[in-house]
Amino acid sequence: MQKVAHCPFLKNAEAAEALGVSVRTVKGWMRDPAKREAISAVRHGKQWRIPRPVNKDQWRYAAERRLREIGVTLPRRFERELRKRAREYASFSLESARLWIAACSTVLAVSERRRITTADRAAIDLLWQVAGEILTPLPRYERQVDKLKSEFPPRLLKRHWSGVLAALRYCSPNHTVVRFQIFRALYDVRQVMRYWPKRKVFEGLRATRTWAELEGVRKQMDYLQAVRELEYRGQKATQENIRPLLHKDLMAHLNDTMEQLPGIVVKNPTPEQMRLINWPSRRVKHPRVILDFRKPQKGLARRTAQKRYPRTQQPQCEIRAAVFGIEATVPGFDEEQAQVKQNCPKPALGSHSSEERDD
Repeated sequence: MQKVAHCPFLKNAEAAEALGVSVRTVKGWMRDPAKREAISAVRHGKQWRIPRPVNKDQWRYAAERRLREIGVTLPRRFERELRKRAREYASFSLESARLWIAACSTVLAVSERRRITTADRAAIDLLWQVAGEILTPLPRYERQVDKLKSEFPPRLLKRHWSGVLAALRYCSPNHTVVRFQIFRALYDVRQVMRYWPKRKVFEGLRATRTWAELEGVRKQMDYLQAVRELEYRGQKATQENIRPLLHKDLMAHLNDTMEQLPGIVVKNPTPEQMRLINWPSRRVKHPRVILDFRKPQKGLARRTAQKRYPRTQQPQCEIRAAVFGIEATVPGFDEEQAQVKQNCPKPALGSHSSEERDD
């Protein structure tokens, strides 16, 4: 640090850190006269160097302004931080998404009419969150979530240990309340681990190496869940009923937690409603009201749903037939005979068959 303080010039790494760019970008600016002048670079022997400023923040503001004048717009600080976090997240997000889709598929595979409930989503989302914590510090070649099952129970127990710590503040370790809280924490961990997918499910999803391939699996699972939800509600599996239950992508699917808030819930209240709720009359006792500012789930647009899930295709027909207990085809319908008839050439307009010509 002392050598840097007495050095009359800024290092390229210091300038890059101050401006929020890479060292390679700063070196490229040194070869351009206009950009070189914008960052106040001077000639030093055979190299171009940046004199060490008295106030680095003032130099950074002046350099950003001069670069903006010549058409070089630097990303803002929060944008750089978001990109950095996105790169860190992308390294393990695909593997954690495999676990989430595999757990949802395991629930749907229990029976032909099993649907994903709110309790199921809460447990599966907890597995997905813990997977991100476990996969983050690991190197890339060790990020295989199906081989890290033994790491999940300790992390889950840590999340459910708050009740035990609260009981220990007022009771002795051998007290009944403490034992009950320990049993409850272990039971909750066991209930969450019941949603761990089987090995064959992981092997099937291991072939999906890109987001596009994994998204194809999620779309079919999303359609199956929507149809089973309609069957549970007693509604018909029409396009208008299915469309609000579908999701655009994986992030929209993850954010739709299906959480039902208790009591009186006011979704996206207006300013007038908020004024009435926050300033009730003192003479009348009002019940508690929960304000829900979350963006409502709108589902897919009609054109997108028709393009993504054509009702006449085989997967959609089979899903609806299995859930509602109907046959996917008409009884007595021979697919091979229909295919032969379809491949036969149609007679031209005005032509007659051989029997008509003989008559």
